[in-house]
Amino acid sequence: MKVLLAKNSGFCDGVKRAIRTALSAAEKGKLSADGPLVHNDQALNLLSLRGIGILSGPAAVNAPDGGQVLIRAHGIAPERRRRWLEAGCRIIDATCVHVARNQRLVREAAARGETIVIAADPSHPETLAVAGEAGPRCRIVSSLAEIDALEKETAEEGIVLLAQTTFNAKLFGEMAAALTRRFPDCRIADSICQATRDRQDEAERLSAAADILVVVGGRHSANTRRLAEAGLAAGKPTRLVETAEDLRPGDFAAFRVAAVTAGASTPGWITQEVVNRLRRLGQPCPGDRLFRLAHFLIESRLSTALAAAGLALAAQQLLLTSPAPPLIIAGAGYVFFAHILNRRLPKNPAAARLSPIDSYYQARRGRLLLAAWLAAGAGLILAAGEGGAVFALFLSACIAAALYAVPASRTPAFIAKIRLAFNPHHWAMPAGWTLILAGPPAWEAQRLVPGLLVPLFIFLIRLGGTMVRDLHDIASDRLLGIDTLSSRLGPEPSKQLATVCLLGAALAPVAVLAITAWHGGASTAWLLSAAFIPAAPGLGLFLLELLRRRSLSDAILLQAGVDGICVLAGIPVIVASLAAWAQAC
Repeated sequence: MKVLLAKNSGFCDGVKRAIRTALSAAEKGKLSADGPLVHNDQALNLLSLRGIGILSGPAAVNAPDGGQVLIRAHGIAPERRRRWLEAGCRIIDATCVHVARNQRLVREAAARGETIVIAADPSHPETLAVAGEAGPRCRIVSSLAEIDALEKETAEEGIVLLAQTTFNAKLFGEMAAALTRRFPDCRIADSICQATRDRQDEAERLSAAADILVVVGGRHSANTRRLAEAGLAAGKPTRLVETAEDLRPGDFAAFRVAAVTAGASTPGWITQEVVNRLRRLGQPCPGDRLFRLAHFLIESRLSTALAAAGLALAAQQLLLTSPAPPLIIAGAGYVFFAHILNRRLPKNPAAARLSPIDSYYQARRGRLLLAAWLAAGAGLILAAGEGGAVFALFLSACIAAALYAVPASRTPAFIAKIRLAFNPHHWAMPAGWTLILAGPPAWEAQRLVPGLLVPLFIFLIRLGGTMVRDLHDIASDRLLGIDTLSSRLGPEPSKQLATVCLLGAALAPVAVLAITAWHGGASTAWLLSAAFIPAAPGLGLFLLELLRRRSLSDAILLQAGVDGICVLAGIPVIVASLAAWAQAC
């Protein structure tokens, strides 16, 4: 089945900020949230593993004196806030900026004596938080009939209509028109957040292009239900699921194209699991086999090994050394070994069980580990054939990768500190790629400046590509406890650093080409083929731009692109070698 994934899906900015704030506060001491941070059981279970409790209803009086209480994105009514302060609690406010704006609008309208009409779900926590600022002159409505039932006295001092930030945009427009007809002097404050509008509009557009709409999210989530309503309004079959386990194959047997969107409280990895499962359901489409091949290559890390082979070829091309298949295969084997042993999995075993992230690896762990050790052994045998120094280099790199894979609880304290500083998913892994793929040919070439620039090219292109991948779902990585450089730095600094890395990776081969051409040390054919190598980091910049525009939401496609960056770097070498072979024949 073909799957269309909404680019505006998953955690909204308000939820991301609330989770980030909660995780930071939980590191400083016990933290309790004033109600569920998100409407998603899997995410709530993961938050509880990080020491974040939930206080709601009667449990509110049990908060410890002086404890930390988090105000979630929904906000909080003034009276409830006072209760926490009187209990001696430290308030940590993670109210969504759009909800805070609504509260401010209501306070100002109440000060003017206006009647405040809120289009909202009466029992929703956000509604209670906003209405708590309004005083007695407040009406909560959820249908056109309730607008028509408003009494004339309501507008004596003026009337203002605003909406819950996740309210149905079309219904709010109809309610605003109805209120304006009854009370021409009323004020309309369109307070539905733009993210909600974009999600609802996109759900309608995708529904029109698909046979069925699948909405991923908690059944108690207001914004998730609104997305389902958008699909039903478009006249398409709609399924609301919380996880991939809720998908019933019989529901999709007759469909060829499915559209997928997700609520603002849905972690990205859950949506990706739904997308992956849907592609195996329904009527077959031309891209099914290609996707399954891509999924196999990526989840098995074979695509990463191919990426290493591409960079090894590029390094040898730039250093004017002839392609050395043993070094290329050994380098790919080492990379496969290092990445299998150091998977991006949650540190907490309970978190790994709660989330389906990297389920392919968890289901095949034994076989993949065996393949990794065999690859390392084959690589060492091939490296030994290249000399003692090369063998020692590969052996040291394999030992380092194996040591990084040992759980921190089983290593001495000083090694744990080193590992924390050089997290394999930050600097150590790109450095390992650089040492193994560029070290031997750089030493053999005996060319000082290219011998420095080519390793720099490999380090920057791999670091930049890794950051592009990790930028895809920083919030989920934080929630799972997966420590990446992007999750530490945050979205904007990470985008800037990834841009610098990829630009540097594009300039390094250009400098090598210029130096080589100046000294006349290469043929025209070599220059023409090597001139295409800077296009590889250019692909990385393109992927980064797609992420900025939210035009790339599928994690499988993104990982394929990131590995494809490195594969692309080696293609000019293959083309040049084939051309030389053809010419010789």
